[in-house]
Amino acid sequence: MGGNEDRLKSIRSFALQSRLFIAVIQVFFNYLIPDHDAKVFNPPTIHRSSAADHVVVFLLGGFRRWDAIYFLHVAEYGYTYENTLVFFPLFPFLTRIMANTILLPLHFIMNYSSCLLLAAFLLNLVLFVTSADILFRLSRRVIVSDIISFRAAQLYCVNPASIFFSAPYSETTFALLTFSGLLSLETNNLTGCAVLFGASSLARSNGLVNCAFIWYKIVKDFLKDMLCIMKSPQKNLLGKAVLMSVAVFAAIFKIVAATFFSWLPFLLYQCYSYKVFCNPLASYKDLPVHVLNYGNNQNYKMPHAGLSPWCHQSVPISYSYVQSTHWDVGFLNYYELKQIPNFVLALPMICLSACVVVNYIAWNPVYFLCLGLYDTMDRNRKKVDNVPHNAGQLYGINRKLCYVYVVHLAAMTIIACLFMHIQVLTRFITSSCPVIYWFVARMTVSEEIVELSVQSNLMRDETNASNGMPLLLETKPQTEADFSWNDSSWFSRIVLIYFHMYLFVGVAAFSNFLPWT
Repeated sequence: MGGNEDRLKSIRSFALQSRLFIAVIQVFFNYLIPDHDAKVFNPPTIHRSSAADHVVVFLLGGFRRWDAIYFLHVAEYGYTYENTLVFFPLFPFLTRIMANTILLPLHFIMNYSSCLLLAAFLLNLVLFVTSADILFRLSRRVIVSDIISFRAAQLYCVNPASIFFSAPYSETTFALLTFSGLLSLETNNLTGCAVLFGASSLARSNGLVNCAFIWYKIVKDFLKDMLCIMKSPQKNLLGKAVLMSVAVFAAIFKIVAATFFSWLPFLLYQCYSYKVFCNPLASYKDLPVHVLNYGNNQNYKMPHAGLSPWCHQSVPISYSYVQSTHWDVGFLNYYELKQIPNFVLALPMICLSACVVVNYIAWNPVYFLCLGLYDTMDRNRKKVDNVPHNAGQLYGINRKLCYVYVVHLAAMTIIACLFMHIQVLTRFITSSCPVIYWFVARMTVSEEIVELSVQSNLMRDETNASNGMPLLLETKPQTEADFSWNDSSWFSRIVLIYFHMYLFVGVAAFSNFLPWT
């Protein structure tokens, strides 16, 4: 296991360095470029500032921009305005917990707003390093190749939406919970997976979609069980009928239970929203004076200002109402001429996602059309001693296990293009779809290195199996996968330029209130 531990240490180190690097260049850009007056949500602060506050603002002030202000406001004051309800509570709650526990001694030398900003940065730092670790473990489980897995984790650390994984946003929290849930699913821990996906739905609304991974696995396992029952030599038809009935009820129970645990946190949050904003007894006295005054000046809907229309709906869900009313989110609502720059901004990720889907379909057309539920090759596949010439077909992005990940990516991209603010698409994909990293990683590693890695893995598997040890997939230390610019393809160069350019431009734009949300 030494090789894997070395890789994990290397990944954690690289992840930490990437976050510190972004923090440093954020300071540079924040003070090099004047802030743009974006005229966005930015409530005033009433706290007195000490020397420690000035240090925190100097080092981390560039992170307190755009939606980060909403998250920090929720962490400090709760849900005071109706438009804040779309910023889900898990990340603000964790930030507040850290500020009130680990950073409690700092309350004596800095104000609470500065303490929350520092807590949010440190929280995302820890969660990001952990998520990079989990992504590597998940990648090894799904795509097998250590080299591609290692490169995927590296790419995650420099992804095009990197600024949002360090600023007080929920992207890092959501990525960690999603990757952890997928890893639990790949190890057949459905309960752990459902709980983690449920937690992810408290970080971002698309956590609800994660449940589809569990549904797919349950349905696929159910069909396998039914096929085994039908092919069993048992001639008693009644016995087979009983077994099939048990399998049906077991599958239904698993789907219902998984859906319940995955969606329950989201539903509880909607109940909380109803209690706060649909309470006829709410009073303006419950809000701090400066929060109340800012809300009145901006004409924000506050809990004491009467019941909102969504409170009277048969199913009072605040999220869809607030998104459509306050943020103009809806089908093709963003398709306006003035939004063309934002579409251009999201275009590289749209094209990259399309490349992943088209590439996978090209390698597995029949399997894709059959929804990954039936493989005609399984019946005729013969065991061979040698690794196939194109190892990438069995080890990497083209593996059949990647089917559900590719479909998930396609669905997320379509939803973002048709319903969401298009500039959000990049961070939307990079925080929820690990397959995007697997594809780029595969494109940046040569075929020869992949085949060498696979051969090494298989030889080690055979050795471990013969010794009665668990099957482990290890290769030599990662130096053999170092990226060579001269030997890389034009596609690899373009994608890597895109990743790094968006990292730098994103930090520069975001830290100065320039359009990069």
